[in-house]
Amino acid sequence: MISEKIKTARQFFNQKKYSEAFEIFSKIENCYYESGLCSLLLKDKKQAYNFWNKNKKNCLACDFGIKILSLIDLKITKKPTFFQTRAFLEVYLNLFLENDFVDWAQNLVSSSEILYQSNPES
Repeated sequence: MISEKIKTARQFFNQKKYSEAFEIFSKIENCYYESGLCSLLLKDKKQAYNFWNKNKKNCLACDFGIKILSLIDLKITKKPTFFQTRAFLEVYLNLFLENDFVDWAQNLVSSSEILYQSNPES
């Protein structure tokens, strides 16, 4: 039952129907990352932070999400790890550009020195 809901939510997400995806993800236990990501793409950074903060100690993706929030606001509090940068940076850049969040993408790119410190390959 839950796997069907997750599958449906992912389909909505891939169709850029973030509100519909959020409605499903937010009702499923332990879908904090997905709920936060939908919130972010709905431009609700506070809600994204709240979801990611619930599981940042157990989930590298949630922890990176919080770091992304600081990067897009140009208020860098803690730099991401090597593996976080490698795994997630291109995904977020792509999502921001696909959804016409050019200012957020530019802020990520302008944080390149900090990201370089974490992962020179990126």
